[in-house]
Amino acid sequence: MPSTMTSRIDGLTTSVAVKPPIKIMASAPITLSGEQTINATMPDGSGLSLAVVEGDRVGVNGQVDQTQNGIYIVHTTAWTRARDFDGALDAVKGTLVIDTVPIIWRLITPMPVLFGTSNIKFETEEGFNQGNLNDLANTTDSRKGSAMVGRVYRQVDTIAELKTLSKLGSPYAEVLEYYSGAGVINSRYHLDLTDVISAGNDFTIVVAADGGRWKLKHADAYTLKMAGGREAVGFDDADAWDRLLAVSSGKKVEWSGTSYVGRSIVIPVDNIRLHAATKAATIKAIDGSNFEYTLNAVGRSGLEYYGFTVDSNRAGREAFLTTRTISVNMISCTDCQLTEVKGINAIGGAGIPGVGISTAGGGVRVNTTNCTALNCGVVGKAADGFFCSSSYSVNTGNIAMDCLDTGHVLESCSYSGIVGCASIRCGVIGAITNATGVDKYGNYINGLTGEDWNAGVTGGVQIGVFGAGNLIGTNVDGLTMVGTASFLGPGINVRRIGAGRIDGLNIEATIRNGSSQGILVDSANLVSIKASIVNVTNSCIQFMGDCAFCTVSGSTLYGGSFGVAATGTSNVIVNGNYIQGPTSWGIFAFDTSVVTSLMNHIASPASSHYESKDAGATLNRLTLIGSQISFNGIVAGAPAAALSSKTTLINGSGATAGVIGISAS
Repeated sequence: MPSTMTSRIDGLTTSVAVKPPIKIMASAPITLSGEQTINATMPDGSGLSLAVVEGDRVGVNGQVDQTQNGIYIVHTTAWTRARDFDGALDAVKGTLVIDTVPIIWRLITPMPVLFGTSNIKFETEEGFNQGNLNDLANTTDSRKGSAMVGRVYRQVDTIAELKTLSKLGSPYAEVLEYYSGAGVINSRYHLDLTDVISAGNDFTIVVAADGGRWKLKHADAYTLKMAGGREAVGFDDADAWDRLLAVSSGKKVEWSGTSYVGRSIVIPVDNIRLHAATKAATIKAIDGSNFEYTLNAVGRSGLEYYGFTVDSNRAGREAFLTTRTISVNMISCTDCQLTEVKGINAIGGAGIPGVGISTAGGGVRVNTTNCTALNCGVVGKAADGFFCSSSYSVNTGNIAMDCLDTGHVLESCSYSGIVGCASIRCGVIGAITNATGVDKYGNYINGLTGEDWNAGVTGGVQIGVFGAGNLIGTNVDGLTMVGTASFLGPGINVRRIGAGRIDGLNIEATIRNGSSQGILVDSANLVSIKASIVNVTNSCIQFMGDCAFCTVSGSTLYGGSFGVAATGTSNVIVNGNYIQGPTSWGIFAFDTSVVTSLMNHIASPASSHYESKDAGATLNRLTLIGSQISFNGIVAGAPAAALSSKTTLINGSGATAGVIGISAS
């Protein structure tokens, strides 16, 4: 406001142009006496109520007798007109006054302005483009206000302060932090004056005290701190995750530190990209909390997880848990991808294994790539590394380490695979099983390396059926198992517990060391084995039960009590194998089994025990013993008839060595 000067010509002062501010402009008739609450209507139609007390300046613009309008000083008795707005030279048409909203009001009373005689009337907004301070920050009319220089953002420190902003100022605001001290976010909001009904969520829509809807202006990516996450010890970010994820369909969601949660974080919508902003990004269950799933998605599609760790915190929670825990859980999801995700410190409970990363529940095309499951389970409360019961799903390049149950599981799904994975110091290296009454097809292992196993019942790798459904067309290729510190149980155990069967199984594996069989097959059909097995305690390969249409071909078997053994009623062809140094027999048919031995090379068996059988078993043999051909059907005695035909023998250099005469009887 300019300094006051008096005109020598007309006696007006410069204070006629702009008056000192008023507290509020009353828009309806009031009693001009006593302290009271003034109700006013704003230019946008909203209401405003303010209490006025002794000494306040108040504008009056709604009296029935407009000569009573003007600017008054509040008293506990009768009000008096303000001394700068009660004389003939105090105001002219166009005199301005501002209230505390802030709104600029203009006097529109014709000249001369005579208080007590003239009808006093103020206007704003309607008919006076500069009457509302919104005009000073408008963005729609480039001829006025800040539109001539660009947007002006109101700066606030927190979301709580954003809620105090009037919707009558600039429609743009920038929030420094969600909470004081929570970390800089610099989130930008825009006031949507057309929206009067949307519910607030304290994140993408913040409803101010005056009803204004402030909406977050971000096109693609959100961060946890923008939704109120603190990522700090002593704070529970679960509510912030709820705010964030509820509005993140189609968005990328990021965080950079350790976010502590006291309950499950549930993915509520589809098509979220959950990404680590740094390698340190972690979701960790709070000490002493008691819940099962740390990060959980049920029935979702199009989820993408990348680069973060989910920590079920077994050390800080074991004493408080009444349930098992799963670090990362996807149940019945579709078309999802997990890449470089770590699920750590899960624990079993109530007799049920925990899981580091679970893609379960009959999902479809839920893939994991280069993920890690680490330190899952404790003694008596074992946990799997990876558990997959989603069909058409590929698990590639994953590592399970120090998981006390199974490193990698495919259970009750079809056409899913374990590819190029590793299992280090887990209870079981891997498993393909069917626990349902429905047939499952086409599951596979194509590259799995395991170091150590500790599973006297299930073995290092389990292929099994536990219900009425069959497991059909399973392929195990590129399996390498090495027992260094622990190798309890069979290397590979093909198990039948339920009414179903393993029907069609190809195994190509390398197994070194074992406290039991190298490969044990129970009551399976169409099993084909090619293996390199070294230094096991029992049979290198054993068939039991009623195995049928099974073959062992091209294998190298060192040590063990038997090279190949068949028990029960099993029927096996053993063809073209190298068997070295068995402590009992190279090949043996027990019980009533049938073994056909074709061109196997058996070297250095104990006590020259090359091949043999029980009395009730059948051994069909055309094989090599000490570099000589051995026929099981040779018996003592001369031919009963004259020689009637012959066959030629070829020596090692390819020349004819002679002929063998053949008699009809």
